[in-house]
Amino acid sequence: MGYTHYWKQKKYFTLADWTKICEVATEAATLVDLAFESDVNKPPQIDKDVICFNGIGENGGETFIISQQNPMLRNFRFCKTARKPYDFAVVEILNAAYDTGKMDISTDGDLVDGYIVHLRGR
Repeated sequence: MGYTHYWKQKKYFTLADWTKICEVATEAATLVDLAFESDVNKPPQIDKDVICFNGIGENGGETFIISQQNPMLRNFRFCKTARKPYDFAVVEILNAAYDTGKMDISTDGDLVDGYIVHLRGR
């Protein structure tokens, strides 16, 4: 197996929810090297519809993807990050999504007060 985060979106995000989640994603993308589908030539997708990214090269793993309102992405989802550097961005975004009350999250790591704790803590 591997180090994995799990989530299920219970309700669609409002525009205000999604704006905040995208702000967190954009900030995280400045702190960690991210790309779309681990393709170093294409930046992560962070827009009005979807957030989609991976780490780059050996620092990548499974692609992380969530959507504001895509019904196909509301089902149970997961992302195995193997604690690679892009895990930081995944955790920050999932915690921001959890703050909306519209997403349940769990992890192979630690949860504190419902939040995923990554290596730097929360």
